[in-house]
Amino acid sequence: MKKLFGKKKINLAQYSEENTVIETGEAFENMTKLISKKLEYTAEYEEFKSKMEEKFESLHKISRIDIPELAKALGQMLFKLPDGTQVEITSKLEANPAKKNMPRIYRWLEKMGAGSLIKNTITLDFDRTPDGQKDFEFAEEALREKGIAYNKGQSLHKATLEKHLKECREKGIQIDEKLVGLYDVYDTVINGVKTPKKGK
Repeated sequence: MKKLFGKKKINLAQYSEENTVIETGEAFENMTKLISKKLEYTAEYEEFKSKMEEKFESLHKISRIDIPELAKALGQMLFKLPDGTQVEITSKLEANPAKKNMPRIYRWLEKMGAGSLIKNTITLDFDRTPDGQKDFEFAEEALREKGIAYNKGQSLHKATLEKHLKECREKGIQIDEKLVGLYDVYDTVINGVKTPKKGK
């Protein structure tokens, strides 16, 4: 950086498309120091972030895998440590089905009488022009008559699916867990404090 900002005019054509010429002096010596600080802090931040990501992964492995597995082996999901610390192992169902499996999931839900969980959707796109606004206002009754292009499909909210799968499991209804991407998520709650989520 010291070579870049000297005591005379320096043509920075090699550094800028605008072929900027910079007048140097005390102000640019300060600029050099600030840029050096930025580079230093950026490097420190990236190192810190990397270490914290490693800590986060270790934290979640201990909280969601190691402790729950040991608790299950002990046959106890709620206990108190000698120092009075309250520990509870919680569990919830999560579903993360692959997009390619959705048609099969829809058919499965419909077959078992849960078709109301699936929502048919229509997506319409209108320009922000007077004509577009007019089409928007009369869209429902004018779709077919005016030949307005629209996209149709189906949707199923993740939370709705998870709630239904939980009810199925409680009733003993067989579930293709691979199809719906179903898995149990455990957490170790200590004194009522859950494991923090990423970014929290």
